[in-house]
Amino acid sequence: MKRFYLLAAAALLLAPAASAQQVRYGLKLGATYSKYTYHSNPQPNERLLAAGGGLMARYDLAPNHPLSLQAELLYLRKGSSNERLHYYEVPVLTRLNLAAFNLPTLLRGHLNLNRFAVEVGPQLSSVFTPAHRHLTRSADARTSFDRSQYAAFQVGYAAGLSYEVPEGWSLTIRHTHDITGVMRGNGVKGKRNAVFHAQVGYIFGGKQ
Repeated sequence: MKRFYLLAAAALLLAPAASAQQVRYGLKLGATYSKYTYHSNPQPNERLLAAGGGLMARYDLAPNHPLSLQAELLYLRKGSSNERLHYYEVPVLTRLNLAAFNLPTLLRGHLNLNRFAVEVGPQLSSVFTPAHRHLTRSADARTSFDRSQYAAFQVGYAAGLSYEVPEGWSLTIRHTHDITGVMRGNGVKGKRNAVFHAQVGYIFGGKQ
């Protein structure tokens, strides 16, 4: 199923030139505000502010049609932070910073206001450089983790609202949430990423 999902999204991103009038490409850049959620035994953690960006491809069902499909390939940093007393009552700020590729595939529906669009769809993520960072008043220590501890993919969903002008510039507010856990073998019961996104985008060819 995951292979099919990757192939379907790649087919949209790499659509043939014959469909050039209906497929348009663009760029995205923005910020993420993430934390972990837990199926059970929640642990205290605070949101982590980071950044990311990437590519998008939009398939318009027809000129001036209210529905379109959009696939994105985004490089993001996400995770969580937690400040607590540790090491002889010294306050320590721990940040779990995950570098990941996100692949959302979205159905977009334009509202009556025309420039606004609602977007919703599944998302596939893959963590490739997990790292811990421990900060104290006198030290800054970084610890890398074995990549094999993390699940190859996380399946989730994305939902948001975008505003786009005819020149092709857009602003998107989106929430994504993993359904499966980040750690290998935990399934839906492990810790999962919950992320708010604020993105500025530009699609070549303007709005249709």
